[in-house]
Amino acid sequence: AHCDGRRVLECLQRALKIADACMASSMNVHLFVEILNCYIYYFESDVPDITDTYLSGLIELIKEHLENMEPGQAKSAVQTHFANTIAHIKHKQQLPETAAKFRNVQV
Repeated sequence: AHCDGRRVLECLQRALKIADACMASSMNVHLFVEILNCYIYYFESDVPDITDTYLSGLIELIKEHLENMEPGQAKSAVQTHFANTIAHIKHKQQLPETAAKFRNVQV
């Protein structure tokens, strides 16, 4: 299913464009976190077109959008979801078998 890395990357980038177009509602920052989780899945599955650079860039984008969200329950939920995703990445950076792969992901 994910053997065509270029196509996977195209689909993930299209998902980001669509999520960005939906940004009128700041709740849609949640979409970016979901898409980041998809990037991580394919990154972990060794799809060569999905690189640490894409993960790091998306993490930065999410941080920027989180800063601009109004305080409240929606922001709290997104922050929790994002924190769990970051914790997963940090865990992968600590495991001997995945540390090298995740070393350059900027969290």
